Amino acid sequence: MYNIKISKINYVLFLLFFSVFGPFFSFLGFHILYFISIILSGVFLFIFFILKLKKSLSEHVFLILIFFMILLSITNFGNGWGFVISMSNDISTTGIFVAPFLLFGINKSILKSSLLLLIFLSFFFFFYVIFKFGLTSLLGELSRDIIYKELMAKSEEVGFSSAVTLTSITSFCIGYTLVYFLFLPLIAKNLGFRLYILIIIIAIVQLLLYQVLNQKRQIIVEFSLIYVFSLFLNSKLLPKMFITSRFVQLCFLAILFFFISSTEFYYVFSERFRENSNNLSEFDRFQEAREVLSEFDFVNYFIGNGFGWLATKAVSTGETVHIGYLNLFNKGGFLYLFFYLYQASKNIYYCYRKAKFIPEYSVGVAFSIFSIIDLSFTPGYGWYFTSIITGMAMFSRFFLDDLAYSEYSLNYKY
Repeated sequence: MYNIKISKINYVLFLLFFSVFGPFFSFLGFHILYFISIILSGVFLFIFFILKLKKSLSEHVFLILIFFMILLSITNFGNGWGFVISMSNDISTTGIFVAPFLLFGINKSILKSSLLLLIFLSFFFFFYVIFKFGLTSLLGELSRDIIYKELMAKSEEVGFSSAVTLTSITSFCIGYTLVYFLFLPLIAKNLGFRLYILIIIIAIVQLLLYQVLNQKRQIIVEFSLIYVFSLFLNSKLLPKMFITSRFVQLCFLAILFFFISSTEFYYVFSERFRENSNNLSEFDRFQEAREVLSEFDFVNYFIGNGFGWLATKAVSTGETVHIGYLNLFNKGGFLYLFFYLYQASKNIYYCYRKAKFIPEYSVGVAFSIFSIIDLSFTPGYGWYFTSIITGMAMFSRFFLDDLAYSEYSLNYKY
């Protein structure tokens, strides 16, 4: 008989893996497994968090907030299974938020293997979708509406559900690439230089293809932030050869010239960023915000609507709120929004002081600043594994304390 013992960290990584791979189950035709893997992975992470609760005040306050929102959701229970699924998704996302508390015991070797699996899954599914279904044929089309209709038509051809289309699959992949690059400074010097550069070059091609095909503005902002972090915050953790290598510089210039010289890329950079600047009042995100806030009463401003409510209370199964701060406000009111801002600010202050002596802590600063900016134009809630960015923005100091302890044999505060 073999005595098989699964460590706590392997259990956590196993659940996070299912959260990563969940959307691709639908891509492979297993639509039921998609919902099961997404919901159960986060719910089990949340249960595991409760069972392993430490003495930290931040953990206990967060747990009280979540239980309060669950209770509020039950009190304001919506109609049908759509509400139940939405509520389960919110609880599942909360389970991913607390992942930094559950990664105690991880080292850079395990982190490296996990991140490489993440980035290669991102590349594989992204380029498979792009070339398998001939999406490159849409690169010459400047009308976003026409591109969207073509993508929806191709989604129906392969039998995708309405919830998971070709567009959302590529969006998940780009999100996972974002997560990889935010964690990258922690493992950069553990990667071979060729592998390090190869991943960066493939990621740039992935980013530019996605940018032109989906005509999304926020991706440019997000990857620009990560590049700024690599120059100013995380430079001590990244290989110096990356900046000085002439071969790498030539590869970057060749890729950028190919895309920037195209009409489509110019359209994304110029027209998409300017199309709402003349009349911000008609910007659909602002209209959505006014619609959500119009349904708030005095009590909602303090405690929100609870889990399960998405864009509006009248349509509980509609789209999620696209502005992250309003999304948090919709679920937990001022209390939840204040908790996020307080924890993210505390994370910046704590990690910035520690980074003067241990450079790994600069990653915590980057996560918090990135999330604070990113929530201005992305949901931050409900995008499954990418929700780990919001969790790391609040709680990465706990994860980094443990990593510093294992790497440098230091005692940590928490």
